[in-house]
Amino acid sequence: MKNKRKLIILGLILFSLICIYIGKNYIEGKKQINSQSVNVIENLEEAKDGIPTIIMFKTDTCPYCVEMQKELSDVSKEREGKFNIYYARLEEEKNIDLAYKYDANVVPTTVFLDKEGNKFYVHQGLMRKNNIETILNSLGVK
Repeated sequence: MKNKRKLIILGLILFSLICIYIGKNYIEGKKQINSQSVNVIENLEEAKDGIPTIIMFKTDTCPYCVEMQKELSDVSKEREGKFNIYYARLEEEKNIDLAYKYDANVVPTTVFLDKEGNKFYVHQGLMRKNNIETILNSLGVK
């Protein structure tokens, strides 16, 4: 009976430690994703520096947004400095007017702007890396 009780207590402790570890990693990952969000409205004017710009409208609770952000991150690493990326969190009221401007009715919505800051392409929903690269190639980003 004592051994069974010890095993149950040990199991509960182990389960608790696993839950704490998973929770901590989830929160850290979420912080990392959120830290990449910027004030898009203020920085959009600065973005017109002769290279294309991508604006991704997202929410923190959208699993497709998280996946899309990973796809954009992969492309960005391969073509570093050749285009700008801004993440507009729709939980922030300051990004709502910008979402209306670019018809971001669903998340994720990805807006591609040309070198002059003109709207080139808008995609609603998840995009994969190869689709993103095709559009960037059309914008002259090699």
